[in-house]
Amino acid sequence: MNLDTGQRSTVCLLLSLLAVTVPAASSAGPGATVTFDPLNGVFTGNDTLTVQVTVDAGAVDLRGFTMVLEFDPSIVTPVSIEAGSLVTGAACTHFFTWLNSAAIGDSLDIDAATLGCSIDGPGNIVEMKFVGEALGISPVACRSVELRDSKNQTIPSTCIDGTIEYQLVIAVEENTWGRIKAGYRH
Repeated sequence: MNLDTGQRSTVCLLLSLLAVTVPAASSAGPGATVTFDPLNGVFTGNDTLTVQVTVDAGAVDLRGFTMVLEFDPSIVTPVSIEAGSLVTGAACTHFFTWLNSAAIGDSLDIDAATLGCSIDGPGNIVEMKFVGEALGISPVACRSVELRDSKNQTIPSTCIDGTIEYQLVIAVEENTWGRIKAGYRH
């Protein structure tokens, strides 16, 4: 096909406009799902409940994340926040910090990165431990989540929120059959 100078200029201009207006495909793929394990945790008495923040197989080329997770401080209190096994098992070192550990309020502000390598889901990226304060059900939810890849671009993600239920243990007194019958003979 032979094009004159004017036609070649028009084709070049159209191709340039097309290149500018069509966004580049993200290296992150279709996206990741962030959730909690257990999704609806239950614990009692003086126990501690461990809740893991997990990512699914959509978390590919994960190099870092920043997240704010919320809960009800009148029901549960976090006692530790650590890097999950997917992060600690990476082939390189990592950076992990609980940013608001001195002033927790109703949320956990976490920032982490692997230093020199990427990790792929599925797996646990954060491990949180809670103790109970009062009977009830607390949400455990994502206020904000940003997953980043090796190019420091955002990996699209969605979050599935969960709950933590704190129950008290009610002591049960053991009785013999003779004692129970004696209680009804009056």
